[in-house]
Amino acid sequence: MKTRNFLCAAIGALFMCSANAALVVYDSKTAFNDATTSQIVEPYIAPENSFLSLSEATFNGIRYPELAFMVDPGYAPDLYQWNSGAVLLLGNVATLSFAPTHAFAADFGTLNPGAAVTVTIDGIDTVVRTEARRNLRFRGWVSDTAFTSVSFSTPAQFLILDNVTRAGAGGLPPPVQVPEPGSLALMGVGLLLLARKRVSTVS
Repeated sequence: MKTRNFLCAAIGALFMCSANAALVVYDSKTAFNDATTSQIVEPYIAPENSFLSLSEATFNGIRYPELAFMVDPGYAPDLYQWNSGAVLLLGNVATLSFAPTHAFAADFGTLNPGAAVTVTIDGIDTVVRTEARRNLRFRGWVSDTAFTSVSFSTPAQFLILDNVTRAGAGGLPPPVQVPEPGSLALMGVGLLLLARKRVSTVS
């Protein structure tokens, strides 16, 4: 009986190790690009010198948490100018949900340079250490098991993300991309605000 229990425990540990080994972390964008296919990069936009809320909305196939905004760098350059256009602003604890995918990547920053961000995929934690202001740090993950969410936590007050990417990997299926009414409506509001801003400028 003891031998059987030992074997069961050993087999269980083996499967746990295999599951952990299935998630590969990339700190090179080039290497991540080489390992993935059918990339979907989020087109974060915001009216000039302003922002758009993504609070509990589904935009471009991703479900966002309560505290989520697309922010134009001109809104507060000291905080949101990361030399990459509009960025995604999230609270210090957040989860992005989406259809099954095998790869995820993003450029990371915080309003407290050097703060650590814990990224959780399939129960596996990875720590990303952010850089000095205006320098975003890339991280990518590829799994041989499809996953449907990525969670973030940081002791910093807010998290900055850009170039959020979902992708297929190797011979694995690409991510599902279905535009939903909420996405189209949100994009319409953004374009309307941009048009209004331009009309005001011309007037």
